[in-house]
Amino acid sequence: MKELMAKATTLQDELLHLIERDAEVFEPLSKAYGMPRETEEEKAEKARVMEIVLKDACSVPMEIMEKCCEAIDLIVEFAAKGSALAISDAGVGAAFCKAALEGASPECIYQHEIYEKPGICRRTESKMR
Repeated sequence: MKELMAKATTLQDELLHLIERDAEVFEPLSKAYGMPRETEEEKAEKARVMEIVLKDACSVPMEIMEKCCEAIDLIVEFAAKGSALAISDAGVGAAFCKAALEGASPECIYQHEIYEKPGICRRTESKMR
């Protein structure tokens, strides 16, 4: 159980770091949304910038989703090896991880679909499955 707790603590630290990182990579995307698009040149520049920042902005939610899957696997292990009295705690932990997965996944798909980057979107969706 000590080994599981150490893994859980490491995973918690990684997720907390990813939360901060998510805010950092979203800032350039929010600025890119405000870029002018009156002329063809402005539209082209905005599209170029959006492609770059979308990849960055979606990379962190993808990492969060991967870490949530790791956490669910860890919770299953805790439930199997731990006290029967803690089964409901394991269920609550899994529910929180599921909520985080569901919260992160639409953001990745939405950002790519609205800028018509189906190749990126398909890669994102395949990783989520």
